[in-house]
Amino acid sequence: MSNELISTVILVLFIISLLINFIVLVRQSRLRSEIDTMANDKFQKWKDLEMDKFRKYTEKKETETASAKLSLWKEEWKSKYEINIRADAISRSNSVILGQISENIAPFFPSFDYNPKDARFLGNPIDMIVFDGLHKNELKNIVFLEIKTGNAKFNKHQRLIREAVISKKVLFREFRI
Repeated sequence: MSNELISTVILVLFIISLLINFIVLVRQSRLRSEIDTMANDKFQKWKDLEMDKFRKYTEKKETETASAKLSLWKEEWKSKYEINIRADAISRSNSVILGQISENIAPFFPSFDYNPKDARFLGNPIDMIVFDGLHKNELKNIVFLEIKTGNAKFNKHQRLIREAVISKKVLFREFRI
């Protein structure tokens, strides 16, 4: 492999790395918003349950006292659960991001069974379609390829697609405009 080709591959991988970092930053920003929403939703459910108990217990007490206690409980609840909710959401997000990065760079792994030139990334609902041998004009197979990391499992749509392919419910059609 020539130095020029190696430099080109390194440049492409660097650009991919920059894009992935950008995607990670965008996802983290969205995640922060989702975490706040999730914390508020969980708090709202908790608050509703506690308010029902609280009303029965404090029917004769003034509304101002109840409001002050509720504010205190809200702060206690936030301090107790918010860190765990945020940590869980970040952990899940990191797993998703790692999976997405792996999907994008999988064709460049030495263990990838196909020529990267034959792989076309879709992302959703299936990660890739591989036109095995197409780069040599010798198409052997068309492969629907789903890339998984860790203990990830197929989602409902991926299982439906897998069953359609196994059942040979695959068509080729032309749509002219």
